[in-house]
Amino acid sequence: MDKTYADIVQFLKFVRTHLIALVAIMVVVTGGFLVVTKVFVPMKYKSFTVVTIPTRYFQQPAVEDIIPSVQDPGEMRSLREGLVTGALDRTFTEAMRVKYNLFADATADAKKYEINMQKLKSQFEVISLDLTSFQVGFISADAQTAYEVANDTQKAIIEHLTTERSRKLIDLRNNLLAKVDSLGFNVNQAGDPLSTSRPEALQNELQQVRSIMASLGARYTSEHPMMQKYQAREKLIVNWLASHNIAASAKTTAQSHKDIQGMSSSSVLDTERYTGLLKRVDILNIVIDYENSDSQNLVLVKQQPVIPLEPMSPKMKVVFFWGLLSSLLVCAVYLAVKSQMELFAATVSRMDSRLKVDFIEEDKTAAKKPTTTSDLDQI
Repeated sequence: MDKTYADIVQFLKFVRTHLIALVAIMVVVTGGFLVVTKVFVPMKYKSFTVVTIPTRYFQQPAVEDIIPSVQDPGEMRSLREGLVTGALDRTFTEAMRVKYNLFADATADAKKYEINMQKLKSQFEVISLDLTSFQVGFISADAQTAYEVANDTQKAIIEHLTTERSRKLIDLRNNLLAKVDSLGFNVNQAGDPLSTSRPEALQNELQQVRSIMASLGARYTSEHPMMQKYQAREKLIVNWLASHNIAASAKTTAQSHKDIQGMSSSSVLDTERYTGLLKRVDILNIVIDYENSDSQNLVLVKQQPVIPLEPMSPKMKVVFFWGLLSSLLVCAVYLAVKSQMELFAATVSRMDSRLKVDFIEEDKTAAKKPTTTSDLDQI
């Protein structure tokens, strides 16, 4: 126990004698790590947003009979990821390149441009957090650029999701209108069975068109494309009915029922299909208008982008830790070498002292020894 205590005291004394050198080593090695990292390792800053696509995005009760709702969680997750990544297409990437002047365009060097475009695309990160939420970020060597691009990315995702949903509804409405055109009034089709032989269908259509116009008029002006389309249709029907001396108003229910009884089953079916299509178009117009006014609830932003205060890599705290650890290792090597050198020097010193003592003793012995003469000298 006493020997161990003595060894510890001896070691602490040894460290104290080299304390200045140890401190210098730690400062130089740790500082070197930090300087080399700052100068030679590129900084990477990441700014990101967290967006959530709620389940209602894929479920539309008002038009469920037209657009089936998606119920499978796995399918919804795949659709969500496709929508988010679809917003970060080449057009968006090119827009970011131009806006922030990240690199030269293809006119200078097409091959280098493609390489830079691929590198820029890889700087966008899409991470699925759960079934409905995604973290979308951008990595850059500049913190401000990372923040601004992340902001633009968030806006692009919201715009893409809302326009994509509206586009599907508008495409569906246009398809239904095309079917309405094929069944309803068509001035270019002289023998149209729903116009020439059954003007009551045109009268009913006129009522439907005016009903839709009244519904749209509460939301749009007369300059809106949909309003202009229905106004043109109304004008065509009114002119055709007037040219055939037919009243624009529909017949009474009893008369319409009597006319329907005189029709063939296929004609009645066409009339019912026509009326049903117009009702669906009217419903879609209401849904599209509602979606446009409620678009902010189709995509929820859980976290806004912020300017990153420190790089995501390399993290200076980690670099400092490794620098400190390395400096301690160098200090340990220094102490080990220094102790061996001092031990060697002490050994040499002891050996030298011993040799000197032995040499002096030999000289003394030689001086005390009596001189003898040989027999030849005595003669």
